[in-house]
Amino acid sequence: MKPQASRRSLTATLVTALLCLLLTLVRSQPPAPRNPNNEGDFSAVSAGEVLTSLYADGVTHPIGTENNRRYKERILGHLRELGYDPEVQRAFVCRSSRVCGHVENILARLEGTGSGEAVLLAVHYDSVGAGPSVSDDGVAVAASLEIARVLKEGPPPANDVIFLIDDGEEHGLLGAIAFATKHPWADDVGAVVNLEARGTAGRSYMFETGKDNAWLIDLMKHHVPHPASSSLFYSIYQRLPNDTDFTIFKEHDMNGVNFAFIKRVVHYHTPLDDLEHITPATLQHQGENALGMTRALMGADLSSPQTGTASWFDFWGFGIFSWPEVWNLPLSILALVLALVGFGIRHSRRQLGLRNLAWGTALYFLGVLGASALAAAAAWYLGGPGSLPVWPAAAWAPQIGFWLIGISVPALVIAFRGCRAGAASIWIGACIGLGLLSVVASTQLPGAAYLFLVPAIVGGGLALLTSIWRATWLTPLAYALTIVAACSTQLNMAWNLWEAMGITIMPLVAFFVASITTLVLAPCAEVPKTSRRKTPPLILALAIVVVALSPILPAYSVESPRPINFYFVQDADTGTAMLAAHPGRRPLPNALATAIEWDEEPRQLYPWSSGPPGFRVAEVDTLRSPPPQIEILEEIPAAGSRRIRAVLRSPRHADQGALVFHQSSRISSLTIDEWQLDLQTEQLARLFEGDLRVVGLATFPDEGIEMSLEIRGNEPLELTIVDSTFGLPPAGEVLLRVRPAYVVPIDRGDRTIVFKRVDL
Repeated sequence: MKPQASRRSLTATLVTALLCLLLTLVRSQPPAPRNPNNEGDFSAVSAGEVLTSLYADGVTHPIGTENNRRYKERILGHLRELGYDPEVQRAFVCRSSRVCGHVENILARLEGTGSGEAVLLAVHYDSVGAGPSVSDDGVAVAASLEIARVLKEGPPPANDVIFLIDDGEEHGLLGAIAFATKHPWADDVGAVVNLEARGTAGRSYMFETGKDNAWLIDLMKHHVPHPASSSLFYSIYQRLPNDTDFTIFKEHDMNGVNFAFIKRVVHYHTPLDDLEHITPATLQHQGENALGMTRALMGADLSSPQTGTASWFDFWGFGIFSWPEVWNLPLSILALVLALVGFGIRHSRRQLGLRNLAWGTALYFLGVLGASALAAAAAWYLGGPGSLPVWPAAAWAPQIGFWLIGISVPALVIAFRGCRAGAASIWIGACIGLGLLSVVASTQLPGAAYLFLVPAIVGGGLALLTSIWRATWLTPLAYALTIVAACSTQLNMAWNLWEAMGITIMPLVAFFVASITTLVLAPCAEVPKTSRRKTPPLILALAIVVVALSPILPAYSVESPRPINFYFVQDADTGTAMLAAHPGRRPLPNALATAIEWDEEPRQLYPWSSGPPGFRVAEVDTLRSPPPQIEILEEIPAAGSRRIRAVLRSPRHADQGALVFHQSSRISSLTIDEWQLDLQTEQLARLFEGDLRVVGLATFPDEGIEMSLEIRGNEPLELTIVDSTFGLPPAGEVLLRVRPAYVVPIDRGDRTIVFKRVDL
């Protein structure tokens, strides 16, 4: 290619990349809030009023608390005002023999005209102990109530719609378990729309479905106006330990879709998950996604859904491209064939040699793998010696650094070795590299194949076309269209991965940026050396400087806080108590470090805890409250065993509790409030060392919790009873007074814990 033609192609690729970046910036925003109308659209303005009425007091409301019961009554009142006849499901359930609790689920039903299976719209109304949980899951509650209003005012649906606003999601998905195992309506469910959150802003992503999801993606194509989804989310989420209520529904053979927004994850499960930090546009997107899919399922035949799994991605939110997942491998091979045939034609005309192609392919992999390796080293530095949190307050610095790494490494590779291949060979080599990656992804992580398949097949097809039709204007157009294909998948993903996993995922971001940069800068291989070799080293140097300086920038701020919980722990047997905090890799802030006299050596929070000690502790005065108690109601001896029936009580009216079994193998049978538990499952064996097992009690009612167990042998069985309340006693006020504004509780929050050992 002549230098003049190379410059035209480079101009085309640079302009295309910049336009794609601008499009990504614009389309990464949720849609604008809508006012109420008579057309049946979702209105964030209307839902926002409901949200404000529910959460104006801004208090926490975990399962089993009085605040939780007040929120339940408010939601029931809203449903009655809309003309529904809601009911409350009260049940005691356990999950995986690890946590049990009493839940109060809210249910309402919109009758349909048909006799088919029902659509379940599921959200949860309980909160964590650290914050009011307005996003997680108050936004979903408000959206669900707005959808209930819209559907009630519209024509009757074909399928029934069940509204489940469940309890206890934050403490083991207990409300979903209660519905799925104990409520008769669960048998009627044909599909589920579940709403969640892991932040306070951003777009609402459809990130999870069941395995036979092709029919659901097809419905989503036609009924969700601003889709944000891909099969990569689905594939990755399957491999993560995270759970939502949808996990329970899938375990009970209910298919469907799961939506969540994840921006500003630093607010998640903290006091900053409040009304002030909610964005109406996010509420709009979450609500219109849920309404669109609910309407789609209301009219679908849910009794015999199609089988088959899809690969899919949203094209900048304008729509969804999808195809059967089984097509991934054949299409990947086709992409390789197209690129190789295109090269073969050029080779037969003596335009390109095999060495050119080898260099072009090698340069692509050298660029993307080199950028990924350097980014991985940077991520290690920031997370290790740099001690930065996953989402630091000065997030712009590491983000810019990683993006510059993704740009500079392939730019350097092309600048100093691109002449060995030439522009066409680098472009075709990149298409071959993408095709090879697509083949690997198709066999190892099928949901990710589209990231490489789409640009590979577009680029491969255009490589063949330009080898046959040699118009001068076609080559720049082919380069530009290949970049559009790459940006629609890889750039869109790279831009949004920070929201999901922060610094941890940035090596993958650098990989995608390097992949696109290789395509963009391919024409540079035939631009004069003096022009192409000056800038890349400067970009790389800037990237290194920005990454190196990131740890000296603020790691935390009031809006990007540091989570530290405080614990008051009292051992009723020894009559001792302590305050504790887990600072992590960074030392405690000075105000906290000097507030009380901490012990020199870190310790465990409980005597039965395993693993390296990490808590700073300080001895304090004990509470004058009685510890948790166990009352033996009945003891029946048998040959070589004993059966005991007892009641657990918390005289200090604790919110939660736990049972710690130190000799679990001696327990042949355990029932808590008529729920049979198995303490010897493989899952529990992986969680606890040796013979130790812990069963959490998400609720601890004043009347107590009845337990019966059969014990092998006649020797006493050692058991520890724990009760826990949210917040700290007066002894902890010294820490609360000096807690910096940028330090907040998280998840269950600050707690007061009392435990006592007993022998049964």
